Amino acid sequence: MDDVRTSPGMIIDGRYLLESQLGGGAFAIVWRARELETKRPVALKLLHPRYRDEPYLMERFLQEAALLLALSHPNIARAYAFEIDRPEPYVAMELIEGRTLDEELGLRAENDRSFTREETRSIFLQLFRGLEYAHENNVVHRDLKPSNIMLEYQGAEFVVKILDFGLAKLTNRPSGDATTQGRVMGSFPYMAPEQARGESVDTRADVFSAGVMLFEVLTLRRAFERGDDGEWLRAYAEPVKMNKFNRAPELLGRMAYSARPKPSEVVPELERRVDELVVRALAPKAEARFADSKQMREAFERAMPARPSPIREATARMAALIAGVAVILGAAALYSSREEALPEAPESELVVAPATPVVVEKAAQRVVRETPAPLELEEEPAAPVVETKRRVRQPSKVDEVALVAPPKRSQLRADLERAAAADSSAEDLERLAERIAKRAQSIDDPAVRAKIERLARSSARLGDFKGVRSALDELERAEKLGDE
Repeated sequence: MDDVRTSPGMIIDGRYLLESQLGGGAFAIVWRARELETKRPVALKLLHPRYRDEPYLMERFLQEAALLLALSHPNIARAYAFEIDRPEPYVAMELIEGRTLDEELGLRAENDRSFTREETRSIFLQLFRGLEYAHENNVVHRDLKPSNIMLEYQGAEFVVKILDFGLAKLTNRPSGDATTQGRVMGSFPYMAPEQARGESVDTRADVFSAGVMLFEVLTLRRAFERGDDGEWLRAYAEPVKMNKFNRAPELLGRMAYSARPKPSEVVPELERRVDELVVRALAPKAEARFADSKQMREAFERAMPARPSPIREATARMAALIAGVAVILGAAALYSSREEALPEAPESELVVAPATPVVVEKAAQRVVRETPAPLELEEEPAAPVVETKRRVRQPSKVDEVALVAPPKRSQLRADLERAAAADSSAEDLERLAERIAKRAQSIDDPAVRAKIERLARSSARLGDFKGVRSALDELERAEKLGDE
């Protein structure tokens, strides 16, 4: 299948209107499409027609469609429909806006911007839960790698989606199943050693793949590939050369027999228990690994527990301090009230003021009112207010530039650089990203256009000026090529 056969505006099976090409590989092309009846956007995976007569590939395509329809989990990309008995066999799937994990890794490694502990926990807890659901339903993915993990942005949070079950295996099938016998399937260097040797695999092969990805997210470095001098390679930011370290026999030998890579070798501040988690997941022998995704998730939560936010910790300490001081002053008030007699009252009519709840409450209020707070919890000074008491955002420098279409090429870059220098708000950055996406509509190549739009918008959501600048660089390169 090529661009002559499939192009924007083409209708597939009378149901799906092709809009732009999202990507593709040796066996299939993925298009952004729209379902005509529901107007719902979908990712339409089309098998190359030349493989219609390949029983093994047709079986893989059918299996992926059937599995995705059967699996229903928030962290697994959904399938809506499929059809194989036609010139363009297809699977209509959930369209996920965002970046693949390999794109995110490359961007962060290039800019030396590590994932935070909270981001790492969020990504892998979601990944483990989706994988755990698959394992519980007797499905082994067998091709887990960063390009098959999608990060969908919802505000500042990631929603993880597992893609591409084309190599998935049903573990309740006989061991002599024709889809696995004698074949090596998967992706170096994410496949487990036994998988690379063409042996039968189970859920522990997915554990190995998840361990490789966890190492890369923790360190922004490749787990097994090396540079010309044996140095660590920045994950997806440097090319993997076919040197003496990365030829297939040497790479497989390193994966199967060498000492396991430890994240602390790259990031020394990582705890020993994190090293132990990764080393066990990457064990060369399957029986030494975690049994499945559930077991690895439980170990991950022990190795990387959630940390309470600093503001929450400070608030709790403040509350405890106030409560302690209130108790002390309440006790002092009780002692004092028992020692003091009412004025001019005879001894037989002495009245002792009891330590009622009101006394203790007033003492606590006095402490709160008079005791200076030991911690400054105000996040920012009070913003200007109007009569409605609503906060008013001050106009930024970017607001001064009219959003006109199409903007001058030099003007858009000047606006972006001025916004970066002024440390403008996320809203300003998103406006600039939309201007880049709008200008990208003039690019003829749909794949390039979609890549620029995705990079600009997703970077803006993260507040990543460098990512938005990279999108503008891609746009200007594409425009230059078009002008030539």
